[in-house]
Parts: sequence; structure tokens; C-alpha cells
Amino acid sequence: MMDTTDDKTAFKISELAKRLGLNVRTLRCYESIGFLRNPPRSEEGYRIYTASDEERLCFVLRAKRVGFSLVEIREIIRLSQHGKACD
Repeated sequence: MMDTTDDKTAFKISELAKRLGLNVRTLRCYESIGFLRNPPRSEEGYRIYTASDEERLCFVLRAKRVGFSLVEIREIIRLSQHGKACD
């Protein structure tokens, strides 16, 4: 783990993948379809993910387990950014 100024917990992509039981390619896919913001990079060029990113991915994994499709999950995330997820 590394320290950043905006979040005390930060992970490289491989660390976050391991914590969630995913592979790195899956995380990159989730990033590309909009589940995660485009992460900042370390000085060495590594993607840096925060605890907030981990929480979002935990939500995605739970939603998948109960039967939501990736398209539905993306819509829920989009609506939640505007405070309308329950609508």
C-alpha cells in the first residue's frame, strides 16, 4: 500500500485485484465501462486506486451476485452520482 494526499489507503491494480479476488484484466474492463474513474498514476506509472474504488467494486460484485447485469449496474452507478439511484 502507498499513501496519497487525498486518501490514506491506495492500491496498485494488482493489489486491489488480489483483495477482491479478481484478475487485473477484469479491473481494467470495469474501468473501461465506467464502474471506476480513470485512476491517477504513480510516478512509476502504476494505476492508483483508493478505498472508495474498492467500495465501489464491492458494490459491483454484490450487485452481480444478486443478478444485476453489467448494464444495469452501470445505470445504478450513474444514477447514484446524481442522487437518483432509488428513483
